[in-house]
Amino acid sequence: MLSLHFAPTTDEPYAWDYPSHDGQFPSEPLDELGCISVLLKANFLLTTIIGGLLSFTLFYLVCFKTTGALKNYRKMLFICSVNDVTYWAFDNLMGTKLKEKDGVFMVKLEGPIRFLEREPRLRIFSVYIFSACLVNSLLPAQVYFRYCSLLRSQPLSTAKTTILFLISFLAAAPNCYLAYLGYGSSAEVRPGYNYGKLWYREVPLPPVFYADIRSTKQKIYFIYGGCFVCMSYGVSVFFGYKTMQKMSTLYDSCSENTKRLQRQLNSYLFVQFIIPLVVCVGPMMYFVIPAFFYVDTGRPCLLIGVSLSWIPMLNALITMIVIVPYRRFLMRMIFSVLPDMCKGATSIRDYKSRSTGSG
Repeated sequence: MLSLHFAPTTDEPYAWDYPSHDGQFPSEPLDELGCISVLLKANFLLTTIIGGLLSFTLFYLVCFKTTGALKNYRKMLFICSVNDVTYWAFDNLMGTKLKEKDGVFMVKLEGPIRFLEREPRLRIFSVYIFSACLVNSLLPAQVYFRYCSLLRSQPLSTAKTTILFLISFLAAAPNCYLAYLGYGSSAEVRPGYNYGKLWYREVPLPPVFYADIRSTKQKIYFIYGGCFVCMSYGVSVFFGYKTMQKMSTLYDSCSENTKRLQRQLNSYLFVQFIIPLVVCVGPMMYFVIPAFFYVDTGRPCLLIGVSLSWIPMLNALITMIVIVPYRRFLMRMIFSVLPDMCKGATSIRDYKSRSTGSG
């Protein structure tokens, strides 16, 4: 027996179940997306396991394998690796499924957080938005940290580093509050409207957060978010250019080790710059801009949730590849384990052969 709701509830105040075109309700659960939902759950499992493994591996390397000249940048790498782990943890609580239609952006949470009531679910989701924004706001702090290290020939002090990254936190913080308002109450702009008709056809209708661009709250949230991202990348490009200028004046006087280190940092910061741009900012603009024109972006909106879940996995993997000490350590670990695994497999085969022969 399906548990249907024909009026607003505490857990879903802006949507309720509605009949099909024939005026009847399905007699069994219905999911319009079908196998797509299965693929989304498979992606959730993949990013949970692989993303967690890579994020914690990078965290370990930053804490215990950052040596030599790279040690000057440990504070920068540490804060960013902590943010990757935090973002991974929140993302795997969420398990987002997304849709946009008629100027309404919709989010269903299919991760462990779905077992909570609406209010704590909304608050934790807002913190998740904050952690996603930190991925962008920490980028200019990293670039500025490196610029100051080159300018003064030594890294920033712990106090100055804390202040620098605190500014990034404060810049991203309004997104948390604005997301809470947008996803929590912007649907009040159309009282009595059943927002469930905009969601994928699911019976029973699941709890979904509806953010309506008709509301001033949602407009402010999207506008601030857009300005925030543009400022983050603008500041990053500015100090990145200043860093390149400084490097060009110091290049001839630098040792070969210093040159190698700076090339690695160039690659690292490029990764930190390009991954959020490709898998976060670009896709987000795909639905933010159409929302103001009440355009239906369709099922491709689902890919945004997928791409966001890949951020910590890609960040960690490519960082471990481009930073030489981390790459060498991992290669030594892999090649030290492989011979033992091969010996173990050979021993098992020999044992089975002897057992078969004696039988």
